[in-house]
Amino acid sequence: MIVELTTIRIKENHNVAFEAAFEKIEEVLAKAEGYLSHELQKNIEKSNQYVAVIHWEKLEDHTVTFVQSSLFQELGTLIGPYFENAPDVQHYEIIQKK
Repeated sequence: MIVELTTIRIKENHNVAFEAAFEKIEEVLAKAEGYLSHELQKNIEKSNQYVAVIHWEKLEDHTVTFVQSSLFQELGTLIGPYFENAPDVQHYEIIQKK
C-alpha cells in the first residue's frame, strides 16, 4: 500500500467551500484504479492549510493511471479553484503499523 500525502494551502476565507467540495471527491476517487481510502486533515495553527491522505494499492495507480485519466481533471475542477498555490504531493510506503 502507498500513502499519498498532499499538503494543500487554500485561499483565505474559502474553508467552508473547500471542505464541501472535498466531500465530493470520494465519488471521483472511488472510480480510480487502485484507490483504497482517503481522509482530510486541517492544520490547527494555519487554518488555510490541509493535508489530504490518500491510500493507493501501488504508486503507479496514482502517479500514472490516475494522473493521466479524466478523473484527475475532474478532481482538479472540484477543488482546484480553492488552491492558493500548487499542492505539495509526497508518496510514502508503510513500514510499521500498529
